[in-house]
Amino acid sequence: MELKIKTYHFGFKFQLNRVKDLFDEPPVKSDNTYLLFKWDDSSFVYIKDFGCAVFVNIPKEAQSTLVEDLNGGKDDWAKYESHQLIIDSDKQISVGFDHITIPTIDVELVHIIALNLAQSAILNHYQSLTDDLLDGTRELSNHLEITGKVNLTRKRLAKFIGQTMSLRNRIADNLYIFEAPPLAWTDIRLSQLDTMLSEELDFKNRYHGMQSSLNVIRENHEFYKDMLQHKHSSMLEWIIIILILFEIVQIFIDQL
Repeated sequence: MELKIKTYHFGFKFQLNRVKDLFDEPPVKSDNTYLLFKWDDSSFVYIKDFGCAVFVNIPKEAQSTLVEDLNGGKDDWAKYESHQLIIDSDKQISVGFDHITIPTIDVELVHIIALNLAQSAILNHYQSLTDDLLDGTRELSNHLEITGKVNLTRKRLAKFIGQTMSLRNRIADNLYIFEAPPLAWTDIRLSQLDTMLSEELDFKNRYHGMQSSLNVIRENHEFYKDMLQHKHSSMLEWIIIILILFEIVQIFIDQL
């Protein structure tokens, strides 16, 4: 049996208490960071508070309605990724580029799969935001190379630094890619599946690459900050010199 999985990222955090109201039945599993609903024996909906929804074998029409409801009624679609879930009792757990194979389907296995796919989607989202910041930094560097001047105000620099800090904080709050989820600690199946998904989705390399980009951005910001501080200090020195000269001229005029 082959089931379709779609993982959506909406770009904003969910209020899980409100999300519950979209479903007729209570979740089969939940805590303060996620909700897992069972649609039928082989269909599930997983909602992660950082803004991801994973649909396992949900009918297309129902899925479209839920996506629109989760998106606040807006008809602009969220970004999504697709995978195949293969259920085959004669096969062992395995993970490929765009498919996942498990011998049987149950709530715990679906939870591990959905959690990892949601983590992958949020990682892609943060990578996109990091790339945008890196592009902005690259433009400033190119301008500096060509003109020898920093095309940046102190206010704009403060915004850049604030965006970078905010992104780092969100990454720290929402990514748990180096830790196995608690439900995998006591079940070898879940631990095995979690490890396979983590390796196939290349979490560690993607995370380290993103952190390297953020470090480059931070180093550039420090350099720009020093240049602007030097420019500001030089301007103050010139103001002081001009005021002293003005005082000297004034004294000279008074003595005439």
